[in-house]
Amino acid sequence: MKESTQIEEPRLWTIKDVAAFLNVKESAIRCWIFERRIRFHKVGVLIRFIPGEISDDVRANKIGQRV
Repeated sequence: MKESTQIEEPRLWTIKDVAAFLNVKESAIRCWIFERRIRFHKVGVLIRFIPGEISDDVRANKIGQRV
């Protein structure tokens, strides 16, 4: 018999989830979406985020320590 291989997709985040993760207001996330400063995905009319992409963006925008 064949075993069905099921890939578990990560739960997509909402604007509220991302705002809580980044400790900013939801309006800031909406502004960043409008300015295309944060990666997002449209699911129909809904806006969703992949948690790993948000974490990658935070790491990529890290500012180094002053010397």
